[in-house]
Amino acid sequence: EAVVNLFEISNVSITAADASLNITWDSLPANATAEIYEVASNGNKKLVATSSSDCYLVSGLTNGTTYSYQVLLSYIVNGKKEVTKGIVKSGVPDCPPEPIDTLRVKPTQDDSFEAIWFQDSANDVRLFCSTQKPKYNLGDIVSLSNLEQEMRPLQQRPLSSQTNQSLKPNEKGASFQYNGTELLYIVAVVVKSGSAVFGSLARASKGETVNIKAIRPVNGQINIYIDAPTTATGFVVLYRFDQFPSDIGDVKTIRKYIPLKQYQLNSAIVLDTLEPKKYYFSVFAEFKRDGEKDYSAGSDYL
Repeated sequence: EAVVNLFEISNVSITAADASLNITWDSLPANATAEIYEVASNGNKKLVATSSSDCYLVSGLTNGTTYSYQVLLSYIVNGKKEVTKGIVKSGVPDCPPEPIDTLRVKPTQDDSFEAIWFQDSANDVRLFCSTQKPKYNLGDIVSLSNLEQEMRPLQQRPLSSQTNQSLKPNEKGASFQYNGTELLYIVAVVVKSGSAVFGSLARASKGETVNIKAIRPVNGQINIYIDAPTTATGFVVLYRFDQFPSDIGDVKTIRKYIPLKQYQLNSAIVLDTLEPKKYYFSVFAEFKRDGEKDYSAGSDYL
């Protein structure tokens, strides 16, 4: 009788949410069906569902309680049902914390950067990075084990004493090292019950960051003189009158877009504004990669 090789289920993970657990796995082999069993503490199993997709949501659970599930594959071979050993994973449903929606990353000296975020709770916040733009959005809940495979955890170090003293209430932060030249995407995630709540993205780069040399009033306008990255396609200027903009996505700022040709014509970024107020400026370089717009880390100037 011929030996039949049954492919096993792979990359099973559980993501916790409020009163529910989302079980995911890699795409199924041809002719395979996933079977999901709840495994009791005494080892007894109960079939919960079968699925031909790559995920299953178990709802109606009790927060704070540990649940275990076995996911295996079943096949029909020569008219008979054959099953694999499967993989057992556990999870604890819990009400997810709020995401970190404000994150600023600034270069300091040498290869050091400082990340500052707003946090009004004592949750576990960790920094992750990638040279590729992540596929997740603000508030997405991701299995921590999956995130650790897709992005690199950053080794978080204390902030400088000067930065610590300047933190506002509920602001937290950490420093990290990065000696590469590529643009780095940074995210602060809130970790709870084996899941990570994805926060807003920030960017870190030495070579692509705008260097603001001076800002001067000229003929009723504001001229911003910069050292521009060579591959920039334009610039975004954000300014506020109360504090520095948090990031490129700060909706409480006044925003101006300056095309590259306009900057080259004036040899400066020219803003048609000049009010008797204190301006907090951030300038971001725009880049076009793979048909999409992207932006550098911000450069601040008071």
